[in-house]
Amino acid sequence: MNEQTITISGMTCGACVTLVTKILSQMKGIRSVLSVEKGIARVLVETNYSKESFAQVFTGTPYTVESITL
Repeated sequence: MNEQTITISGMTCGACVTLVTKILSQMKGIRSVLSVEKGIARVLVETNYSKESFAQVFTGTPYTVESITL
């Protein structure tokens, strides 16, 4: 298992945190959403995802993946 940190712009309220958490937790291979706050999400993954993979799940939402770190 690996931890990845995702910087996400467009998160402005508590409802955003809830929605981002829900979106991330539904991704195949995400074992746990550790935290989502202040535009930063930390997830525990089976294999590392690319920025493009995370960005794809937010298509059609007001959120943009700015960067990821391992």
